[in-house]
Amino acid sequence: MRKTVDSEKGYALLVVLFLIVFIFTVSAVFFRGSLSNAKQEQKVDQNHLAVVAAEMGVDYYVGKVNNEERKFQKEVLNGIQADLTKLNDCGGRPNTTKPGCNIKSIETILKEAKDDYLKKVETLVSSIKISEPINVKLSSKVGSSPYSFQIDKNEVSWQENGGKLIIKLGIIGNSKAEKPKLLKTVLAYEVPKFVVRKSGNNNQPSAKPVDIYKFFKDKSDFVKNVGCSEKNGHCSSGKFYSDGNKIANNPNNQGGLIWVHNGYLDANNMNQFNFTLIVNSLNGKNMNQMKGKLILLGDEDNKGKITDKISVGFQSSGKICVNVDGFSKSDIEKISFDKPAQVYFYSSSKSPVWPSNANNSPKRSGSLVDFVNECIGQPLIESGSSEVVQYEIFESALDLLVDVNY
Repeated sequence: MRKTVDSEKGYALLVVLFLIVFIFTVSAVFFRGSLSNAKQEQKVDQNHLAVVAAEMGVDYYVGKVNNEERKFQKEVLNGIQADLTKLNDCGGRPNTTKPGCNIKSIETILKEAKDDYLKKVETLVSSIKISEPINVKLSSKVGSSPYSFQIDKNEVSWQENGGKLIIKLGIIGNSKAEKPKLLKTVLAYEVPKFVVRKSGNNNQPSAKPVDIYKFFKDKSDFVKNVGCSEKNGHCSSGKFYSDGNKIANNPNNQGGLIWVHNGYLDANNMNQFNFTLIVNSLNGKNMNQMKGKLILLGDEDNKGKITDKISVGFQSSGKICVNVDGFSKSDIEKISFDKPAQVYFYSSSKSPVWPSNANNSPKRSGSLVDFVNECIGQPLIESGSSEVVQYEIFESALDLLVDVNY
C-alpha cells in the first residue's frame, strides 16, 4: 500500500514538472512573437514619418500663404485708397472739364492694383523657393529631431490666368530612417476684386436686362452686326451688338471679342468657346474646353430661352454667369457643368428660388449691372442715370483650395 502512494506522488511530480516546462516554452514563443510584432510596428511607423514631416510642411506653407496674402492685400488696398477718394470726389468718373478731375479711371486703378498684387505674389513665391529646411519634432522623447521638411526648388512655380492664381509647391519630408518623401501641392484661389461699386444715392443702377441691351445698342464703339458668321462660325475681334434670330455655327477660338446679342442665337457646337458673349436666348449644346465668358442675361419675366441641354467642360479661365430672373427654372436646369465654382448665379429677389444646379455655385444679389460687370471682368457698363457713382475698397477673405499629390 505504501509503494502505491509513493508511485502516485512520483507521477504527480513528473506532471507538474512537465507543465512548468510547457508553460515556459509557450511563454517564450509568445514573448518572441510579441517582440517581433512590436519591432515590425515600429518599422512601419518609422517608414511613415517622412510623409508626416512632408504633411507638416504642407500645413506650414499653406499657413504662410494665408498670412502673407492677408498682409500684402491690405498694402495694395491702402495704396489705392487715395486714388479712389479722388475718383469718388469727381462722381466716380474722370472729367477733363472739371477742375481736379483729370484723374485715373477705375479701370486704371484696378489694373495698377492687380499688377502690384501680382508682384507681391511673385516676391512671396520667390522667398518660399529659397526657404531653408525646417526641423520638426514628431516625438516628445526625441532630443535633436531627425525629421525635417524642405522646399524642392524645381517644383515651385506660380501663374495667374483669367483671375485665378495658382501656386505650385514641392515639399520634401526627411527622416533618417527612410528615403525622403515628395508631396506635390497646388494652392489655388481667385485674385481679389479690390473695390466694390455703389451708387451715391443708394439706388440700383439697373435691374432689367432691357436696360443693359439698350446700353450696348446705344454705345458708338459697338458695331451693329453679329460677332461671328453664320456659315463657319468665324469670329471677329472687337465689340458687336446684334438682335433678332441669328445663327453662328461653332463660334470658337477667338479672343478679343465682346458680343452682345439681344435675341435668339443658334450656336449649336460651342467647343473651345473663347470670347465674351452676352445673350438673351441660346441653343449651345456642347461646350467642351470652355475658355471664354458666357453671360446668360435672358429677358424680363423669365422669357429668355435655353432650347437644348448644354454640357460644359471648363478650362481654368472659363466662366458662365446666369441671370436667374431672365429664364425659367426648368431652362436653367438644362445646363450641366464639371466645375460648379466657375458658374455664377444672380437674382434680384430677396428670397430667390435657385435652380438645382446652383447648389454648389457662387450666388449674387444686388445690382444686375454690377453682376454683369463682374462677369465681364471690368466695369464696362455704366448707369444711364445721372446718379453719382462711388467706389469702396473691398478686402476679400482668402478662399484657398489645396490639392496634395501623394
